[in-house]
Amino acid sequence: WRRQALEEAYRIFYDEAAELALEELPKLPEPPTSEDIGFRPLSEELLNGQAVQQEIYEGSFTDSSLLFRRRWDYEIHRIQQTGLTPSGRKIVAKVAMSRYFDAAGEVVDKA
Repeated sequence: WRRQALEEAYRIFYDEAAELALEELPKLPEPPTSEDIGFRPLSEELLNGQAVQQEIYEGSFTDSSLLFRRRWDYEIHRIQQTGLTPSGRKIVAKVAMSRYFDAAGEVVDKA
């Protein structure tokens, strides 16, 4: 979840730098594409630039397998800057949840 949150925070930072038309923008690496990150879907807010305008962007990461599912929720907070510099970002963990599927107990009992 941390890697995904970091990639999203960088994408928001990069988009804000592009909106400000910073001279240094060509020196920054472009954010990874969906293909670069294993075809993980990106939220509509990230794709259309709305996330740049938000004070708090809410994200989540889900890891699941046949037997269980884990979900981490997090927020990316904007840290205001003065002048024509992009705002900093702070990643804040919210909640982590784990859930074992009912079928997992049946599989374990049969083993």
